[in-house]
Amino acid sequence: MNRLAAFCVLPYFDVGVKLEADGQGGIQEACGAVHYVRPDGATLQDRKVYTLGQLKAAGLRRTDPKAYREQVKAGYIRGVAEDRPAVISIKMQMASTAVNEFLARLHPYHYDDNADSAVIRTSFIQGVQYREAESVASGTFSMHVGKADVRFFLSMPESEPEDTE
Repeated sequence: MNRLAAFCVLPYFDVGVKLEADGQGGIQEACGAVHYVRPDGATLQDRKVYTLGQLKAAGLRRTDPKAYREQVKAGYIRGVAEDRPAVISIKMQMASTAVNEFLARLHPYHYDDNADSAVIRTSFIQGVQYREAESVASGTFSMHVGKADVRFFLSMPESEPEDTE
């Protein structure tokens, strides 16, 4: 999404939730985050939302599920949750936060500048919400901002359909 946002000069909101069971039928952790990602701003990787290893694993899972399963079985891919619980109330609360942040950018209503709300984190266990300001961008996609019309979609040759002739 960061790449697409940069190429097409479109900001977007990333919404994520994390739920951890305590192993005794209860919940140890229930939290969520909404990230406002600008094409020229800090990426989700800059914000430590994911690692390169996780990105590689997700790509392998999507492009070659058999190889992905073999890598997990062999222990090369660790810490990737295979089953994630679906808890609609937590997901909807975070989606609602994202909609409100979108509206705040159309019609600013925060006391502070919107740049001070680049990330909104909610801890359902603690019953609190934290706001984080825009962080420093690494420039990962800066050379691609506005380059939507290129030979290979998003400058990724692997995204082009194979020639069937």
